[in-house]
Amino acid sequence: MTQKIALGQAVKSSGVGLAVSKKELSDQERIDILEQQIDHMHKIIQLLKTKKEPSNLNKDGIPIGLECWGTTEKVPYLLIMSVEIDGYRIGNFKYSSLSAAAEAVSGVRRSGWVFWKLPTGETLKELYKS
Repeated sequence: MTQKIALGQAVKSSGVGLAVSKKELSDQERIDILEQQIDHMHKIIQLLKTKKEPSNLNKDGIPIGLECWGTTEKVPYLLIMSVEIDGYRIGNFKYSSLSAAAEAVSGVRRSGWVFWKLPTGETLKELYKS
């Protein structure tokens, strides 16, 4: 019988460095998470290939539609935040700033520019804040 590797360990060992879960996941849960991650990476690649014209950026200079990832010990799975023209969305909740979105999911005040990352591990601060 093949030994299952925790999905978080598998992602970490691949160089992405994002822990997804600390609990044992079923095969279907693992497939669902990986399919979701592939879909988000594809969207990010498409956005990074497009020109960064001012009309495609939100008030903070981040491409509208970009999806960022965050992890916290409070939530045992990967958190996904979408950039919108006038704020940031996590599920059904909308936030006016990156930091407000990061605080909402982590329960502590923190810089959203550092908390939210692309699948490459780069923070929004490294890419978009000069």
